Amino acid sequence: MSLQTISANAPLEEIFAAIRQDGGVIVSEFLTPEFIDEMDRVLEPHWAGVQHGGYAVGQPWRKLMDGLIRRCPDQMVEILRNPVWNAIMKEFLSRTEEFAPLRYEEEGTRPVHTSYQLTVTSGCDLGPGAIPQNLHRDEAIYGLSHAEGSTWSPIMGCLIAATNFTERNGATMVVPGSHLWPQTRPAKKTDGVPAVMKKGSALFWLGSTYHGAGANVTSEGEPDCWRRTYGVFGSPDNMRQEENQYLAIPTDVAAKLPRDVLRTAGWGRTPGGIGWVDWKDPMEVVLGPAPEELKEKTTA
Repeated sequence: MSLQTISANAPLEEIFAAIRQDGGVIVSEFLTPEFIDEMDRVLEPHWAGVQHGGYAVGQPWRKLMDGLIRRCPDQMVEILRNPVWNAIMKEFLSRTEEFAPLRYEEEGTRPVHTSYQLTVTSGCDLGPGAIPQNLHRDEAIYGLSHAEGSTWSPIMGCLIAATNFTERNGATMVVPGSHLWPQTRPAKKTDGVPAVMKKGSALFWLGSTYHGAGANVTSEGEPDCWRRTYGVFGSPDNMRQEENQYLAIPTDVAAKLPRDVLRTAGWGRTPGGIGWVDWKDPMEVVLGPAPEELKEKTTA
């Protein structure tokens, strides 16, 4: 069983249905190859200084980069305003719950809304000789219980293919349907199937879906021997972000970003009222009123 590949131009419900059924989906034509080339160009000076940090320590075949918003803000604005990215995050991470009214004289219930936010950005180069990553569930970092058969998860992964993903260069291995498994059921090495996709495509998956980088069995000099990805993950806006976006985005960079993008990055007060400072939206406190060209736009 392989993951479905669905065009970014297809009806969104087709993409949603694939994620609910399989735990993930490949969205083709998510970005253009030309957009990826420009993003690579902007990030090239940063890649030159990247060390084998994070979980890549001791892995010479893996390079990791964090903080993409501060490194390529223009490209990240485009991605965080991408209608497919926003629609998927909204569909699977936003919720509305009914609570008792705040006042004694009121009857019925009151709705409380949670939305979504950016939780981590990353770049990853996976080179020849890379060994396969253990199949894992991203949501485990939160320590929350996972209900068997549930399609809710506190993380939505998004890996953008900056090169072609092939079986030889370590395409991400995904276990379709594993998002419905019990919390303690492990995945076997043989359960994963490669998410083969073209440059500019994006792999979306629930944090409850088992996955992991594949083995890179190419040799230096082969086409796409270094498999590159850009990760733009989401989480509910009432949970702590994996990458601390308040520190990952310097204030001077934040001041030049559209306010809707900053809100997606977690800099704003949530619809439920989390994150205020002096009873105000933190963006207003830190940055002041937004100039006209940076005011918020609706993305989904």
